[in-house]
Amino acid sequence: MSNKPQISQPPALPPGPQPQPLIPDKYLDIPSQRLYYLSLGLLCQAIKIVDFGRYLIAGTDGNANCRKWLFVDFAYCTILSQLRIPRLSYSRAIVFLQVVSLWFMDGLMFGGISVNLPLHTSNLRPSQTSASRILENSAQPSTFLDYISPLTFGLFGSFTQDGHLTGQHTVRMSPISTAQLNPDSLPFCLSPQNNFVLIPVLLNNTNPAELKFAFTTLGQDIPHIVELTSKDLKSIEQDRIAALQALRPAMPTPQSDDYDEYDDENAENAQDPHSTLQSTQSLVHIRVTTPGTLRLESLIDDSRVPVRISYPSTVTVVPCPTVEFIDEILAEDNIRCSGEDSNLQLMIRVYGVPPLSLRWFKTINGRREHFLVEGIESNNAPSSSRGAAAEMKIPLPIAFGAHGTYLFALEEVTDHVGNVVRVGLDTSTDNSASIQTKTTRSLVVLRRPKVSFKSCGPGFPTSLLIGSETTLGVALTDADNFDFPWELSMGYEPFNDNDTSYARQKSWKKTMKSQGHDFNLLASAPGRYTILGVEGKRCAGDVLAPESCDVVEKPLPTAEIEWRRIHECSGDTGVSASLVLRGTPPFQVYYRMQRDNETPRDLSKTFASSRGELTLQPDRSGHYTFTFTQMSDAYYKKVKLNGPSIDKVIHPLAAADFVATQGGIRRKISTCEGDAVSVDVELKIADSHCLGTVLPNASTFEVYWIPRPTALLSSETKSLYESHNSSHILAPVCEASPDYVDLDLTGRPPFEIMYNIAQNDNGGTKVIGQPTFNSIQARTRFQLQTTPHGRMYYEVKQIGDANYPLAKHRNIVIPRSDRLLFEQEVFMRPSARFKTRNRLSYCLNDQFLPVDGLSVDGTILLEGVPPFTLSLSIKNLGTSQIDTTTVRVLEYSWKIDLPSYVFRAVGPHLITIESIHDASNCAPAAFDPLSRSIWVDVAETAAIVPFDHKVDYCVGEAIPFQLEGIPPWNIGYRINGKAHIHDAKVSPVSLTQQQPGEFTITSIAHQQKLCKAAVTDLHFKVHPLPSAQVGHGKRIYQDIHEGDQAEIVFTLIGVPPFTFTYQRSELSSKKGGKTGKVLETHTVSRIMTNEYSLFSALEGTWTVTSISDRYCRYPPAQPDIGLEKQRV
Repeated sequence: MSNKPQISQPPALPPGPQPQPLIPDKYLDIPSQRLYYLSLGLLCQAIKIVDFGRYLIAGTDGNANCRKWLFVDFAYCTILSQLRIPRLSYSRAIVFLQVVSLWFMDGLMFGGISVNLPLHTSNLRPSQTSASRILENSAQPSTFLDYISPLTFGLFGSFTQDGHLTGQHTVRMSPISTAQLNPDSLPFCLSPQNNFVLIPVLLNNTNPAELKFAFTTLGQDIPHIVELTSKDLKSIEQDRIAALQALRPAMPTPQSDDYDEYDDENAENAQDPHSTLQSTQSLVHIRVTTPGTLRLESLIDDSRVPVRISYPSTVTVVPCPTVEFIDEILAEDNIRCSGEDSNLQLMIRVYGVPPLSLRWFKTINGRREHFLVEGIESNNAPSSSRGAAAEMKIPLPIAFGAHGTYLFALEEVTDHVGNVVRVGLDTSTDNSASIQTKTTRSLVVLRRPKVSFKSCGPGFPTSLLIGSETTLGVALTDADNFDFPWELSMGYEPFNDNDTSYARQKSWKKTMKSQGHDFNLLASAPGRYTILGVEGKRCAGDVLAPESCDVVEKPLPTAEIEWRRIHECSGDTGVSASLVLRGTPPFQVYYRMQRDNETPRDLSKTFASSRGELTLQPDRSGHYTFTFTQMSDAYYKKVKLNGPSIDKVIHPLAAADFVATQGGIRRKISTCEGDAVSVDVELKIADSHCLGTVLPNASTFEVYWIPRPTALLSSETKSLYESHNSSHILAPVCEASPDYVDLDLTGRPPFEIMYNIAQNDNGGTKVIGQPTFNSIQARTRFQLQTTPHGRMYYEVKQIGDANYPLAKHRNIVIPRSDRLLFEQEVFMRPSARFKTRNRLSYCLNDQFLPVDGLSVDGTILLEGVPPFTLSLSIKNLGTSQIDTTTVRVLEYSWKIDLPSYVFRAVGPHLITIESIHDASNCAPAAFDPLSRSIWVDVAETAAIVPFDHKVDYCVGEAIPFQLEGIPPWNIGYRINGKAHIHDAKVSPVSLTQQQPGEFTITSIAHQQKLCKAAVTDLHFKVHPLPSAQVGHGKRIYQDIHEGDQAEIVFTLIGVPPFTFTYQRSELSSKKGGKTGKVLETHTVSRIMTNEYSLFSALEGTWTVTSISDRYCRYPPAQPDIGLEKQRV
């Protein structure tokens, strides 16, 4: 048995930073947040008071209102806690209390809450015989849902019985007193840390006064008797509880003054959460300090009556088993190399009562494997020592093949009695290679390091530049840090060539130490470098291929150059060179060019291959010298090149240029369009040898101006000219009617005309387009735009012809004062439509007049030029009769007002707009079929008829009615003289009354509370539901002995005669818990009194399941599913 560690309390943490508001104050400051949210809360409460007033006055649905405000109050408090507004941020407990308080107020306001709080009082009274006792509880056991269920209006239900069937009577048979030693058959052992053990004794229905047991020390045959009094047992329990509290400071300590046996039971339950002690059971303990066998002899209760001892009545206490490693092999050196001797043996010492079993595990590189060794006992132990603890040493052979970390740990040891002791520490997360304790051993197997050249090997030599060094990379793999540092042996052999430079190099061997997993060797001479070996601090390594690396010296680049001259009719015009390059491409060749005595110019050219051509043709005449100076390849830069040179006199080909006048100065002359320009021009032409000649007859020319195109309104087009804005006013036209004007054009066809189209917009004009049209005739027809309606303006902005196309003169526009302008008024076509498509409702014989002055239903919107002439048709779908009427409207909207028309028939009527005319004499626009007509429903007077002639009903029972008329209906009724109104959407409807008394239907209306009719012949009597109580509504527990009887009393409330059903169930395993299986059920009828009793000697719980009186039954029968059930 292991000791539990002391649990230290963590140090107190400093208070954390205050939470920041959800809405940062940079968007909305904190006082404003408080003001806005509190104002929202006050607004919600004001609306709640209005709903409460409507509930009291008009009798609206309280359940719907309560559910709504339960949700609103919960959401308000929850959102406030999430906003984290300073001075409005509360703890979760405060938020919970706020929600509960608001919910309670909602229930009081809208539900008529009646809370019956339980009074948990109990008294003990004698029954019919002295051997029985009765314990009464005045109320049922309550839960939290029992208290809040009246507040939630059906959102949460109560788990206890309702108020109509209350109370229960439980009869129990007194059990026999017993005592059982070690009820769970647990093994016990003594460890060096704990010098005693507590053996439990389970008591049933008894309070011990004296306990006697016999104890035989292990290894002896003579027992000795020990007696414990009730005081000794209580002292043992107090010490046990004090020890538990020392290990678990959070557990409350018992007060010595108020101590009794129930405190021991609570402490035992607190220690063991799986305790299954019943109410009549208790535990006491016996302290044992030495190994041996204990046998329970007797136990006397406080009535001096012997208690029955259950068997088995003995238990054996032995020394606790132990196990540990005793070898020192790995403790001194726990590192091995891969490939060494893999056989290793660890020694383990085991102590305990044989045979023993041992659990251990090994972990290889984090992978754990568990083992179990059973039957561990000494072959040399004498037979007389059987059952006594013994010490044994056993070898544990281990094998290791793979490299990595090995961990061997002892887990637990079990002795012959069954005591299990866990040893060692938890190594589930500790894979350290240095764990060497009494219960653990660790071993590290190192890998052999491997070495090879990187990026160099047979067929892949390393290049070496003349006069420089190169780096040879050596990779070290499979090397463990425990093997650091590593030594590398290297060798060098020069190439056996005829080159004298190689012959000057000598062979050598070196040893280098590595500071990491990579070696870098500097090579300054060509030859073969070889890895001879590698060795770490603990382990020798292996050399892998490639183990050798050839270093080859790269030669300098060279070039073969051949010059050629370039000759044409006038002489040599340049030179060209053919190059053969040797080295590693790409190549760059540097050359120098000098003309006469000028400064030489250094140039270069790059070649991607080993052959190339270079062509040089200067653009000026002279004596040139071309020389190659240097070259570069991929490895060497600007190597001196003793290439051939060439000297040549070069004459480029002749050319002619325009010659400047007046001393070589070019002049720039500005002029206006249409003006003549006089310019003196001297032409010269010459080549490299002679001057040319200018012909006098072709040395002058003349320039003429071509006028731009124009556009005018044709004289045949009728218009009114306005001089103040130079605009032509055309005759008005109706919307979407075709219209045009003729334009006269001057210029050279084809013509292009770009113009602006504008329209009046909010007191000004807005350009709605800038199109372009083409014409090949001098007179063209210009199509006018007649959609949309309004004042249209046209302005010709640019005109182009063949001489002045717009593509080349896009930036030249006609001056605004010279532009052609004309305008036209486009009349809108008249139209009419209904503003809404909502159906209108009228009663029979009503005039067709507006019903609601605030509603827009039945309003017609008109567009055009007033006054309007509107034609309407009214069609009765029942008789197919159509009436047509015409009205004159002066405004743009008109609500149907036809006092001359009276609805003479019931049913739907269709109102349709037939035609519309206005003052513009334009044809009307097409009607929208969806907004051209509306429906009118004409209804007769509403009626309500009950399904049967029954006048007596029960609370909660549905009263069905048939409704006549058009939904929705408005039903007026009275409950005990108080007026209420109920809205019904479908027929039939079922009204459920929740209060006893008089229920009367007073009126019925439909068509949105129109067509109301009074009802005078529907009166009903609503009776309360009957109730039944067992034991006067209390929870009674009565203990009896065999031969006694218990009286069960039933109280019946209602109007006799009564019929009720009761049942007897199995006893619950827990006091106050759910009753068990039903054992019997009986029904008693024709009872004319309010109390009924019976006697029984059976064990069980009696409850009432149903009751009926003259009018009602509880639980009530289920209502018809086909009716709409409404609670009133």
